[in-house]
Amino acid sequence: MISYYVINPDVVSIDLSDIYKYRGVIGIAEGMRYDIIFVRIDRRFWRSSTIQQKRSLIFHELCHDMFDLEHGSINLMNPKLENITKQEFELQKIELIKYLKNEQI
Repeated sequence: MISYYVINPDVVSIDLSDIYKYRGVIGIAEGMRYDIIFVRIDRRFWRSSTIQQKRSLIFHELCHDMFDLEHGSINLMNPKLENITKQEFELQKIELIKYLKNEQI
């Protein structure tokens, strides 16, 4: 069974499926470099993760799709979710805003 969380089907789609089993990742931005926002999240990871891990992963994948950011461009784009704290996540969001302002994306 595949679960879709569609905020606006013309804008954002988030799919919960078994991607780790098939691709070895917990999240993937299918719309990166395309004019869509379509994120896939591993269902098992989602069920077992904390709220901070979920938020960080969603922001991470959305940054791929929305801004075409690569891994390592900012801290949020460094795949590290094990023990992320609320404070770390807040700092990552601030860094993202500053980065986007400077890059004028």
